[in-house]
Amino acid sequence: MNMEKLDILLKQGLNELVFGASPEDAEKLLGDPIEIEALEKDTDEDLDSQLWYYDEEGISLFFEGEHDLELTSIEVSNLNATLFGKAIFKMSEEQIIDLMKENGFNDFYQEDEEWGEKLLSFEDALIDFYFEEDKLIGVNWSASFF
Repeated sequence: MNMEKLDILLKQGLNELVFGASPEDAEKLLGDPIEIEALEKDTDEDLDSQLWYYDEEGISLFFEGEHDLELTSIEVSNLNATLFGKAIFKMSEEQIIDLMKENGFNDFYQEDEEWGEKLLSFEDALIDFYFEEDKLIGVNWSASFF
């Protein structure tokens, strides 16, 4: 995968890594993760879940499934990430809101998280932006089929 330009594709994936991909598909594109965390189930009805960390690349992948794991969410902190062709990590919170509105996503909310980050969330786009001291530090987006 080209790490020089990481295209955030809302409800679709990241570059050629698409939601619904298997862990094997992700491994072919990104190589071995630095860590794989198996998340514990709270109930028998919960899906199996794994979080894959690619720290050097600034990418985390979330897989879940009843039998076969599928990619359902991606988080990036990589400064090369783009959204709608714009270098998202070079933008302010207001610029990101404007960018999302320009692309048809007007419904958002903001809240301060208890651990000190500020959350900017666009539910209709299934994307969250995390800020620390007014600087974007992470973007998380998900698939629409779950």
